[in-house]
Amino acid sequence: MEAVIFNADFEWQLFQKNQFFKSSKKTQEFEYLINWVEPHQTIYTTVDYPKDYQRWFFKFNHEAFKFTDSASTITPWCGNFDQIELKRKLQDKSKTLNFAAQYNLGPQQFALINDAAQIEPGFLYKFPKSLSGMGHYHFQDQDKMKNLLKSGEVLTKEKVLNRILDFSTLWQDCQLMYFYRNIVTDNYQYRGTIIEKNTGFLTSEEKEFFESKKHFLLGWLDNLKGIFSIDSFLYLEDNQRKIYFLSEVNCRKTMGYSAIHLAQKFFPDAVMVKFLFGNYQLPVRDYEKLYSDSNGSILPLSPDGHKFKCFLIAGDNEQDISSLEKLLL
Repeated sequence: MEAVIFNADFEWQLFQKNQFFKSSKKTQEFEYLINWVEPHQTIYTTVDYPKDYQRWFFKFNHEAFKFTDSASTITPWCGNFDQIELKRKLQDKSKTLNFAAQYNLGPQQFALINDAAQIEPGFLYKFPKSLSGMGHYHFQDQDKMKNLLKSGEVLTKEKVLNRILDFSTLWQDCQLMYFYRNIVTDNYQYRGTIIEKNTGFLTSEEKEFFESKKHFLLGWLDNLKGIFSIDSFLYLEDNQRKIYFLSEVNCRKTMGYSAIHLAQKFFPDAVMVKFLFGNYQLPVRDYEKLYSDSNGSILPLSPDGHKFKCFLIAGDNEQDISSLEKLLL
């Protein structure tokens, strides 16, 4: 039997000498999203999914929830390891930051540090080989940074900006496909995605400006194949909105990819769809009531027993969605 694995450890595996696939807590946490996005797939996992969850899944997908702990072939779903040297280059935050500085796609001044004496307030520090949104540190995290530096690692160092909105672009074979907003905590932890018609969070001038920089991005991407995303953000400087074009490259399918496909599949006519996850305690047995109470505007996606629960919420605007979110509490 052939199966796919939600290789959420893609970035870690990428920098190893050999890659291998094992069902673990890291791969299991969001693996069921594969089934929602591509119901024909069978996921490789050691998790036993309960019948009540499988019935909930079938109601919306009209296919059985397929999973196995025995497979003759296991294929990574989030990202493969073709073009591995190119992906290592793109995934390395220090190299991306250097390129961004050269072509005015990011900060003009940054440093690579290997000495704890170079840690000072007012700067953002990143571990170059960490997961997207992970390995970000501020001055108060200096103990963690010192441990990394002692082990022989380096950190990037750049000025903290007045960040006001995070967004990403989804690409396929170096073709720009979608813009979408990201919900990010003050500590740069991803907590969801907002899909909206007409990319309302960017002005027409900002979209044109982004398009004008695309050829620089394509030069850096160097004919990368498959699905990937680029993280960007808006920030304020001298009371003006500016775009930080190239924050990180994710050489794999991200949660944003899943959010886009789920929004198109289940709420194709919605003005706005929010994909979010958190430590919600709502059990599967209450999903039917939630779906009914929200008039079909909230779709729970997660089984019980996982750390986080995921939901899709459709509405006409952010206020509408915020009101619906209260039903999750």
